[in-house]
Amino acid sequence: MSQNLLTIHELEIASEQFLVPLRMMDGFAQEKFDYLCQALRSCIVAWNNDDSIPKLAANILVDLYPATISSSYLYPEEVGAEIREHAEVLADLVREIVKV
Repeated sequence: MSQNLLTIHELEIASEQFLVPLRMMDGFAQEKFDYLCQALRSCIVAWNNDDSIPKLAANILVDLYPATISSSYLYPEEVGAEIREHAEVLADLVREIVKV
């Protein structure tokens, strides 16, 4: 498997492991968030000098922020606010991946 596919696969797994439980109201899992952040950092390194990113990766990235924000409103205000703060971290990492 090519390095690009490995990076996308890691991103896909990490995003699912973070978002699915969050959407199912199973709570915010710091370790799953950290794993997702690491996967996003791997994408930054892998695609730093590329003019484009793979479509599958773009499909995942475009949903991270809105899915996290919308899920935050399923939780009590204090927890929801914390989730929204973490969504901003994800958004910053995604911006770093796609910066030109």
